[in-house]
Amino acid sequence: MQNRTFFVKTLSLILTSVFLFACAPAVQKNPIIIHTAVKDIDEFGDAHLADENTLLEYGDSVNIDFSGGVSLKDIPFYPDFYGRSGDYLLADNNAHYVVGGISCSFFSRNPFEIGETVTISLSERGKYSEEYAAYNVPLARTKWEGQSDEAFLNARMVRTGSVQEGILYRGSTPFDPKYNRVELMDQYIQDHNIQCIISLSSAESSLTDTTALPEHTRQMIENGQVIPSVIGIEYSLPATRETLGSSFRKMLSMPGPYLIHCSFGRDRTGAVCALLEGLCGADYDEIRDDFMESFYLLNNVSRDPSTKQNQLFGYNFTDSLCEMFELSENELKAADFRQCARDYLRSCGLSDTEIDTLAGLLTGDKG
Repeated sequence: MQNRTFFVKTLSLILTSVFLFACAPAVQKNPIIIHTAVKDIDEFGDAHLADENTLLEYGDSVNIDFSGGVSLKDIPFYPDFYGRSGDYLLADNNAHYVVGGISCSFFSRNPFEIGETVTISLSERGKYSEEYAAYNVPLARTKWEGQSDEAFLNARMVRTGSVQEGILYRGSTPFDPKYNRVELMDQYIQDHNIQCIISLSSAESSLTDTTALPEHTRQMIENGQVIPSVIGIEYSLPATRETLGSSFRKMLSMPGPYLIHCSFGRDRTGAVCALLEGLCGADYDEIRDDFMESFYLLNNVSRDPSTKQNQLFGYNFTDSLCEMFELSENELKAADFRQCARDYLRSCGLSDTEIDTLAGLLTGDKG
């Protein structure tokens, strides 16, 4: 009898527990919620947030809600700006959060204000882990083991198409000490007798204080051998076209050799050099190889085009040029790059005569 009573009581407790568990509110699977605020908006239209990363893991999917109404769902969290043109992401930039767009201004598409509160919540742990594994390469800001000085500078002569030997170079910024390259770039500029620098990452106002720069670089600024040509990463914008047109027009009256640079000499420099290479008759494969060389040198990306890593980083090339030339990816592969370059330069305000002169400047064919 006692055993029966004990059994009934035990069964009752079990059933009651099951009932209470079933009726209880669902336990939140992803309880990570971060409350922060917009600290700054950079020149690319990215939102820099106040808090440092302590809870999220690279490859996580997150939702982000701005108090002003902007809302992003299911975007990846990465240590750098990885993704396809037009994508949004949460980046871990120098240990603090940045909400930004790939080759687009997040701010121009999603207006917000400094001081606005932001809520970040984990959507799914590790959803983008496979992509992150492919993107997980040495960052361009630091020198990785075995990397040469020249690879760290991402500095080299442009040799594609009919570009004249020793006339056009590309590399990292020689003007911003925070990238730890100004001394090395100064020496590279002297070694290659560079006479004119087109600076895609320097506004005129940023070149007024030259006290932290080496003597030779400082002298080039003072001599007017630097063309401040700061542009963003949207090549279809009228402001970008206007800046490039003005810069190339100034370049026509200045002797070479020429150096084109942005922060790391990778994306903006790659797109602008691709434009000039196309003007000089380079084809798709030549231009892609030169563009991708920056990722091999700076980030140690696999050179095997069949790997996921190479394909993902390759979108930096196709997306940039597709936007610039207003083509689909398939159209880009079969495009006449010389004609595409001429059409784009016309849209930048250059006349056919100026375009011919620019081509002749780079190829040595002045006739």
